[in-house]
Amino acid sequence: MTTSVLLSLSTLCTKLDTTPNGIRSISLRDPSFPRAIKMGTTRQARVFYDAAEIDNWLESKKRAREQCFNFHASNLNALLRRQFELKYLQFIQVSNAVSHAGRLLSIGGKQLKPRLRRELMELERYLQLSLSFELI
Repeated sequence: MTTSVLLSLSTLCTKLDTTPNGIRSISLRDPSFPRAIKMGTTRQARVFYDAAEIDNWLESKKRAREQCFNFHASNLNALLRRQFELKYLQFIQVSNAVSHAGRLLSIGGKQLKPRLRRELMELERYLQLSLSFELI
């Protein structure tokens, strides 16, 4: 037979930093909260709580809190990774568009524009020659 350490209601209130009504409220809201052990059959009999059960309950609450935090942290991390990926794709698209625009400007300025100017000047010269023949 194992010996359990029992906590009185006042000791439990001190440990959880609450009042007897707070303990009652917790026990009504949380079905996993350890049940009281009543020492007697009368309505006014003192109640005690098993210290090991209280400690286990507190540990389960801490684990649940950590799991909740880890869940939100992992969701946040996934969201940040997704935002990074989208921003990276956007950067690549803009970079490619700017590179193509740069190539177009370079080729247009160095090759297309001079060639078109030469062709335009030749056509202008032919046009002037044909005009001068018409005047005669």
